Order: sequence, then structure tokens, then C-alpha cells
Amino acid sequence: MADEFDFIEHLRSVNDPTHPLVYAARDFKDDAAVIEPYRDGIDPHIVITKDMISAGTHFFPDDPPELIIKKAIRVNISDLAAKGARPAWIAIGAALPAGLNKEEFQKLTASFTAGLKADCKKYDIALLGGDTIRADSMTISVTAAGVSFPPPPSRSGAKAGDGIYVTGAALGKAALGLGLKNRRYERDKIPEIFQQEWIENYYLPDPDPKLGMALQAFMSASCDISDGLLKDLSHIIDASGVGARIFSNAVPYEKRFYDSEIALKAAFEGGDDYEILFTSSAPPEELTKIGENFKRPVTKIGNITATSGLLILDEDNETPTDRFSATSGFQHFSD
Repeated sequence: MADEFDFIEHLRSVNDPTHPLVYAARDFKDDAAVIEPYRDGIDPHIVITKDMISAGTHFFPDDPPELIIKKAIRVNISDLAAKGARPAWIAIGAALPAGLNKEEFQKLTASFTAGLKADCKKYDIALLGGDTIRADSMTISVTAAGVSFPPPPSRSGAKAGDGIYVTGAALGKAALGLGLKNRRYERDKIPEIFQQEWIENYYLPDPDPKLGMALQAFMSASCDISDGLLKDLSHIIDASGVGARIFSNAVPYEKRFYDSEIALKAAFEGGDDYEILFTSSAPPEELTKIGENFKRPVTKIGNITATSGLLILDEDNETPTDRFSATSGFQHFSD
């Protein structure tokens, strides 16, 4: 079945290339649209993004509404963080399940509002409004905007020789959390405290816009890790017209999981990390220091190459491996 990127290809024909704001779409090849400031240079760039989540695809139908709205907000904040933008406001579209009685609806509303209020405070953002409809199941759509005075990095700025970096202590935790929810793993081999942590990572991603703002000046290209490290890195190298070489032993993964191969696969191919993936020509120690200041590791995992393609080197950093697939990762409209 065709995927979301086939759909996006068709959408590119919609915009009139002579429209004065068409540049803001970045040809639909980035995580966010960017409106440039007025010529006086005083106003900031406006960074706009939209993501939506739906029951059965991004969360379980019986999940607490408080967690659902928080996740919907945070996946959008993650896009802003990856662009180095300071979050400013959100608008919400909510398709709420029909057939609830008054008590059930009031309970849903109270939980939803509590989560919304908490995250508006956490990220210092204003709710501007939105729309609600009834539907068979819940879907939440969030439009988020942020501000950035320097031009935000795109996916297309990576250059040969740049280092490839990720934020976060371990990738793949959310994918492991989802696996636990789906009972794919042997839970008796995993301490309860780790299980709770990974499931929380799945439910409540924790993007850090302030870290993104601190890293922005050093980024040549960036995006957040939502569909999986390898898949999202493929977006960057495709947009930039370059290649990449990844060292598998440099990628931070969850070493506390009982099966290292499963944990590595989750780090390379699992979605829902919502960490920042970026390229940079800055000295690695400078970026590492920024991570230390924010208590969130910044790790170099490879290099951008002039030769196209994504090469993953095994533990010895010399032998190519086919243990992981750059085409894996989260896929909308998949069979």
C-alpha cells in the first residue's frame, strides 16, 4: 500500500509557486514550516508544526485522556525542539468518542483538561483554541507554533564531514515500552522499575526545547526521532543529497534490557523516541558539554559522507552490518 510520503508528493502540486508565503512550507520536506521575519530583522522566525495521534495507532483506546493529550502536545513540542524554537502556543482539534453518557463525558473532560493544563504550564505555552467533533474513536490533532530569531535548521543542510548526533541517554525505550504493553517480551526477566520507566517513555515523551535552542547554532540539519533513528536519518540524507555512516557501538541504547539484540533493534528502528537527531561540524566535545549542562547526553554516532546511502558499521566500526534496516520504523498507511 502507498505510504504517507506518496500522499505528500501529491500535495506538493497544490501550492502556487508564486505565492509570497510558499517558501514557508519548505517543500514539505521538513518537520515544520518556517515563516521568515519582516525585513527589519526585529521579528523572529515563526516555526509551525502539526501532528495528530489516534486511538489504535498511537495510543490504546482505554488510555487515560490526561496521558493522550500530553502525548499529542509533546510530539509537536518535539518538532519545535528539533528546530531550536521556543514553544509559544497551540491549537487543538479533538475528535471525542460518541456514545458516552454525561458522567463518562465529564470524567473524560476533567482528565483531558488536567493534562492540557499541566503541559501548557510545563512548556509555557498558550492554548489559542481549536475545534471538537464526535467520532467513533478519539483522535487529537495539535498545531503548535514557536519562535526563533536565528533561521531554524532544516533537514537539507547536512554536509559531507559533519558529525551525526543524537540526544538522550538511550534510544528505543518507548519501543520497548510499547512491546511490554503488547506483551511481546518476557516480563519476568525485567525488573518492575524498568518496565514502568519504559512504558512511561512510550506514553510521555519528554522533549527539551531549551536543549534544542542551545544546540541550534551548531546544527547543519535536524529533525526529531519519531519514526525511528534510521528512518529519520534517511530523511535527512535524502533531503541533503548526501550519505551517512553509523557506528552501531556508538548508538546509545537500553543496556538494562535482557536481550541486547532486541534493545539495539529498538534503538535503531523503534519509533516514539522524540529525541533530537542532528548533524554538525562543531567539535564533539563542545556539543557534549552542552548536553552535560542540560543533563541530557549528546552523542556522536557517525558521520555524513559524500557518497549516498546509509551504511551501518558493526561493533568493530569496520564491517558493514545488515542487522538493522533503514526502511524499518513507523509507517503510516502500512498494511
